[in-house]
Amino acid sequence: MWPHHGTGTNNSDLKSHNRSAVLVALLKQGRASRVQLAQQLRVSSSTITNLITELSSLGIVSEEGNVQNAGPLGVGRPQRALQLVPQARYGVGIHIDVGVVYVGICDLLGHLVASERFEHDLTQDWEDVLARAAASVQELIDRHDLRRSSIVGVGIAASGLVDSRSGMNLLAPNLGW
Repeated sequence: MWPHHGTGTNNSDLKSHNRSAVLVALLKQGRASRVQLAQQLRVSSSTITNLITELSSLGIVSEEGNVQNAGPLGVGRPQRALQLVPQARYGVGIHIDVGVVYVGICDLLGHLVASERFEHDLTQDWEDVLARAAASVQELIDRHDLRRSSIVGVGIAASGLVDSRSGMNLLAPNLGW
């Protein structure tokens, strides 16, 4: 069942959901055929073909080698193996700790590509610490010759009281913020 039961959907929502499901399946499995993905995700083979065509054109999925046939006795044409291209996109993580900030960039498989840390004085304003963290991210992107457009997300972690609706850190007493 579609996860937003009762809220209504449109084709764009469904396509986005299916695209995400394909990406998660490839992340978990490593390699899979179109047939295996269609069966696992309970979608049509034409849906999988369309999604894989789109993801391949974006350089996110590649088709290399074969997987064992899932059919009886392994008969039929060999099924091509689909897999994520780890360097196609990247995620950024920033951890603001007491007196130190860690910045890292990971590929699609979660492998750390680049990282650095810097210390900050607890009397510094949070705006200054975040500005320095943003500058560190840009330095890592430049140093490792990554395209800024290949960054698909940024996560920031800091201890403290967080407003669950806005995601805002309301109070970080260990940081003095």
